Amino acid sequence: MPRCLRPCLIAAAALVGLAVAAVLAFNLHLQSNAMQEQLRKAAIDTIGLPLNVRSAIYTPWDGICLRGLVMPDMENAGVNFLEASEFRIMFRLWPLLRREFVVSSLRLNEAVLTWRQNTEGKWRVPRQPADAIPAPAGTPGMARPAVSPAPTPARPAVEIVGAVVPEPVMAVRIDGMEVRRSRILFENRDGWPLLDAEGITARANLGGDGNATGEARVPEAVLAGLIVARDLATDFTLEQGLLQLTGIRGEIAGGSLAGQGSVATMAEGSPYEWDLRLDGFQMSELRMPSSFGGTRMEGTLAAHFTVQGRNAPQRRLQGRTRIDLANGRMIPSDYLKGLGQVLGIREMQGLDFREAYAELRLDDDFIHVAPLWLRSDEFAVEMSGPVTRGGGLDLKARLLLGPSSASRLAALTGRELPAAGIKDMPGFRAVTFRVTGTLEKPQSDLASRLLGGGAGGRIGEFFLNFLGAPYAMRVIAGTARGLRLDCPVGVARPMMDRVRGAVFSSLGEAVPGARALDLFAGSGAIGIEALSRGAASCDFVDRNRKASEVIRSNLARAKLTGSVRMQDVAAYIGRAAPATFDLVFADPPFALETGDPAHPHSLLAGSDLARCVAPGGFFVVELPQEPPRPAPSWELLRNRRYGQAWVAMYRRTSDA
Repeated sequence: MPRCLRPCLIAAAALVGLAVAAVLAFNLHLQSNAMQEQLRKAAIDTIGLPLNVRSAIYTPWDGICLRGLVMPDMENAGVNFLEASEFRIMFRLWPLLRREFVVSSLRLNEAVLTWRQNTEGKWRVPRQPADAIPAPAGTPGMARPAVSPAPTPARPAVEIVGAVVPEPVMAVRIDGMEVRRSRILFENRDGWPLLDAEGITARANLGGDGNATGEARVPEAVLAGLIVARDLATDFTLEQGLLQLTGIRGEIAGGSLAGQGSVATMAEGSPYEWDLRLDGFQMSELRMPSSFGGTRMEGTLAAHFTVQGRNAPQRRLQGRTRIDLANGRMIPSDYLKGLGQVLGIREMQGLDFREAYAELRLDDDFIHVAPLWLRSDEFAVEMSGPVTRGGGLDLKARLLLGPSSASRLAALTGRELPAAGIKDMPGFRAVTFRVTGTLEKPQSDLASRLLGGGAGGRIGEFFLNFLGAPYAMRVIAGTARGLRLDCPVGVARPMMDRVRGAVFSSLGEAVPGARALDLFAGSGAIGIEALSRGAASCDFVDRNRKASEVIRSNLARAKLTGSVRMQDVAAYIGRAAPATFDLVFADPPFALETGDPAHPHSLLAGSDLARCVAPGGFFVVELPQEPPRPAPSWELLRNRRYGQAWVAMYRRTSDA
């Protein structure tokens, strides 16, 4: 070996050793408590939310990789504002010698952003940690870390045009940003998903002046559980703080979406403008809410939306929308068809619209319907009034009946409706009514207005009670998302979709892999929701034969597997093996006597339910009254009222 080669090899080995040692030291620093605290404080300083990181590692070829990122929601207990599997920072080493930190790429992978309204129904990113509410012990979701005020910077400062800013330690430049396989959820205060966009990818190239160009794609998005959009995409530019989305495009329910929008990101309140057009929307693909009881719509819809406004402070939202329906047809539920037979109204068997349109005006927290108009040969409906941002309805409406329908109704009720007074609709009669309640559960006095008081009113009440309330539910999320579920009328009173959505949003990561039990299963909607979201198994218990048949049918259509037991709830619980279940749901009939062994009060007070639930497992129950105080083996995590019902979540403690 030449004499000069050995020193060179020793020097090279020393350099490699030093590099490895430096990498190891840097990794130890990244994983230290001090670095974790710096990351939390940096996140608080920028967006007002603490950041928790499960692990951090650096390699020269992959840069800095932060894994298991979580930002808790400081206003909603048990909810995380942001979760991400990893965040990579790819940077170049040589510019560091010139005191330049050049980031070639920032990459966020498999992120989930959950933005839920606060208790006041407002969308707000909390920027003050003091506003945070404590999470109940054991609540699913990330625990909130204690946040200490950031220390006053000690670095020398430089005065620039009257402002004092810290002297930069190193120049920073970012060349590109990327988001992969991510998801955005906008939820109302009850956890109901208003927008669920999955598989989001976005790429941006950044210039040295802060400007950027890029594109974003969303394979699928579900709006309010009703409308499914696919293959959404847009190009965007950011120039001097103005974000412009040009060429917005996508497919919605067989139709096309096109438009543009802009957001002034640097201006106070971030003013925005949107102009969107929708053509060829097929109403047959619209997922009607369960409150419509199986009513379906057909036809081709076109709409034009213009919206402008700004965020807080001085929040403002204004806009107009025109919606037209061509070849419209309403196919009523069996309930409405039966009502039409009693009243002799042929068009309630199926309604073809000669004319159908709606004009909407957006004004801050209200959508003003002015008007909604549907007309067929013998039938017309006109509605106007406000809809609140929370879905509250207060609509004044008129039902117009043609001469033949009006005469048949008069013969049935013994009274004649007043004339409509519309020139191009001679002989039409009108009845006024109101639509109240919410979009999820609308209410109307139309039946009583049509049938009147006395004998007619009694006929109407008998008819409504005889038919019972029609239900049509759907799976909210998971492998069977969007699937309609049948419900045995007169046997089950299913939990409302929005309540079910709120329950599973609170359970979060406790569902995948869990062993579930659905008591008083009825339609099996709760257990099927658990299986769809990744539960390992589910037992369905209901002593009614018709309910058991419906559950088996729903499971088959959802392509899911579960065990259906036609058995008394108390008897089943008494025979269950110890620690069999991780999740137990109970939605008993409201008429169930409190002293019944199967009543949740009795189950919570006894030992059988606690014995068959694994420590740390959950028991979720819906009741017509405020739930009882738990026995020592249970801890009450959540208790909330939804309309006339209370929903409580208990956690099984380790003490039996």
